[in-house]
Amino acid sequence: QFSVNGRGRGTIAIARAEDAGGEHHVAANVAFSMAQANQRVLLIGANFQHHTRYVGAATELPFTFSELLMLPLPEPGDILSFDNGRGMWTVPVGPQMDHLSQYLTHQQVDRVLSHLRNLFDVIVIDAPPLTQWQGTLLFRCTDYGIIVVEADRTHRTALRQTFEDVQATGANVLGVVYSAEGGG
Repeated sequence: QFSVNGRGRGTIAIARAEDAGGEHHVAANVAFSMAQANQRVLLIGANFQHHTRYVGAATELPFTFSELLMLPLPEPGDILSFDNGRGMWTVPVGPQMDHLSQYLTHQQVDRVLSHLRNLFDVIVIDAPPLTQWQGTLLFRCTDYGIIVVEADRTHRTALRQTFEDVQATGANVLGVVYSAEGGG
């Protein structure tokens, strides 16, 4: 069971150390595993370069991460009325936004996550790579971050530097996942 400070609720950002893509597989597996442990899980696609749609065991909500950042937040009943009985929901990233930095701010992300924390036990964010400012921002806005490194691609010195850079922002790194999967 995942718990933050004994509250039983938490947020996790998952991002690659480099611009390799493919972290969405780790994010989806983490979210699915937590849903199997009877947690109410929301998986948010937040990587505007990779428009991943999560299909299968989850209910996709009828709004995107882009819309959550820009529009008034939906009522809790509007969110939870879409229930497949499996304990897992997804929000796709949505279209690339003009003036992304205007909407993807610490304040806006905190506003969205604060609203959603009341509805879900765990929120997993499929974040952009940590080499991009968006990935680092999302790590800072969540309780924990998981860094994904790719076999035969991520060099130890680059990982060490990424880890130190992320920790310097105040983000809590939960751990590193070593992925032998190709970058896609």
